[in-house]
Amino acid sequence: MKQFMEQCDLLIANNRENWNEDTAKDVKTVVRIFCGILDEHNVLTSSAINQTHLAALRQHFNNILVRWGSSSRYVAMTTVQLREATEREVIRAQKLNLPAPKVGLSSGTIRRHLGNLEQFLNHLVA
Repeated sequence: MKQFMEQCDLLIANNRENWNEDTAKDVKTVVRIFCGILDEHNVLTSSAINQTHLAALRQHFNNILVRWGSSSRYVAMTTVQLREATEREVIRAQKLNLPAPKVGLSSGTIRRHLGNLEQFLNHLVA
């Protein structure tokens, strides 16, 4: 996975004139998350990636707190830890009769993440 992040940094460097800082950050974020999903599935090389892993990433986006990106604590978590933290937040709200936290990224955010991941995967095969 370290090599994936190195390739991500190379992709960002190659697009520094085309991307603003937010786009570069978004690309790095989705690649890091995808690496977490791949790690969960014991994927070690890009040739082992298949549709199952993309589906797992899509499902991950449905199962995390909407506001996860605004918390440095959540951002630092692994994909597994983030889903577990989300589940704890939901249970905590239920126990305390609080409004349920918003879970699941918006379709627009998911499309943006998947589009950024597509650019990265195309970079890998180029």
